[in-house]
Amino acid sequence: MNLGTTNALNYLVIAALAVWVVTRQLRARPVVARQLFVLPVILVVLGIGSLNSAVSKSGAHFSTSDATWLAIDLAATIVFGVIRGTSIRLYPEGGVLWRKGTLVTLAGWVLSFAVRGGIGVLASDHGAKAVASSALALSFGVSLAVQGAVVYLRGLREGTPFAADPRRARAW
Repeated sequence: MNLGTTNALNYLVIAALAVWVVTRQLRARPVVARQLFVLPVILVVLGIGSLNSAVSKSGAHFSTSDATWLAIDLAATIVFGVIRGTSIRLYPEGGVLWRKGTLVTLAGWVLSFAVRGGIGVLASDHGAKAVASSALALSFGVSLAVQGAVVYLRGLREGTPFAADPRRARAW
């Protein structure tokens, strides 16, 4: 597989994952603390690997331009993660904390995708092609991690316990 095919496949996988994540966030469901961080950590690790691979395959070094555009990209994803994290409605139900995304959450996602796309175009135009083409998973993971951290901290302040992780429940 060449780099173009790999990037296209990465974009397709991230797009499908984004649709799944956004759809889940707009439905009411219990807050499981572990679930706030597992996917973001996986995406960050995969994103770092993808970015490293893209830089290595290009035969170049991670340039000042790459670092600058990556910093801009991550700063934007952090801002949108905070916005979405604060927009999610938290409420007690059945003795545990629940969450449901709002229209502001959805708008935050749409804007973050648009801004990330714009940053990718600008980064590519300014010589940061590795960041433009290969930092998508990293950006998505960081954004989800920040959003999860905001929801987690807000949940702690609520005082209602988080839901038990259904995958960790024991069937005795």
